[in-house]
Amino acid sequence: MLKRLLLPVDPARPFGAANQYAVDLAHRFGCTIVATYVIDDHLLAPVAEEAATSIDEALEWVGKDAMDDFVEHHPDLEVQKSLAYGPTATALFQMVLQTGADTVVLGGFHGRASPHVWGSTVVGIVQHAERPVFVVREAARLPGEGDRITVAFDGTERPLQNLPRICRFAKDLGAGIDLVYVAKTKHYGAARSALDRGAWICQEHEVSCETHILQDSPWRSKGRIILDYARAAGSPLIALSRLGATSAHTGRSRTVAWLLSHSPVAVWVVRK
Repeated sequence: MLKRLLLPVDPARPFGAANQYAVDLAHRFGCTIVATYVIDDHLLAPVAEEAATSIDEALEWVGKDAMDDFVEHHPDLEVQKSLAYGPTATALFQMVLQTGADTVVLGGFHGRASPHVWGSTVVGIVQHAERPVFVVREAARLPGEGDRITVAFDGTERPLQNLPRICRFAKDLGAGIDLVYVAKTKHYGAARSALDRGAWICQEHEVSCETHILQDSPWRSKGRIILDYARAAGSPLIALSRLGATSAHTGRSRTVAWLLSHSPVAVWVVRK
């Protein structure tokens, strides 16, 4: 199911949660890891040319050293190394195209702007990468036998298109699925209809599925409600469909952006 993972390495976190998650995925699915280091050289524009060149060379050395360390610590994996240049989100998007990566694994980190207003760096990468992305902020394990993946589901087109992929992933790992729909009381009928449709898709793919309507609240965001459910259920992974355009402030789904910026549980943004 997974063949080539793009993993941005961070010299400050050589054994970070995202690195280990990528390694676990590579072992489980036998895929190649493309280790990359991004040199955000547009930040050097205000610096004098000679100084910028020296800094650029130093960053290249740091990046190559970080990638070499990753390879050295994982001799049993097939690892490719590649430097990327430019704004982080754009550079990684280009790297996805150049390397043919089918999945991206990221550590969670904030950009310079408030994620509530402009969106975090991670949100930007997820929006530009056009591939499924795992965001791992804290130590996490892959779902396995007896685990259930929390899947945010509202029955609209994208979640319906992406659910078969989630089912295949869950089945490969021996996990089940919890479909959750955050709805106001007056919309429970529509929520139940959507969840029944999703449960039918899971049944077609021979994956254990439970459905849950979560009460919407004016005091908590939908992202918080989904996260609270996942933590209470002991779910090791939250799966979401790709970013939408439902937020007047960011042009992105507030629920997805919030979870990417805050969830301690691993988040998988799925694209068909």
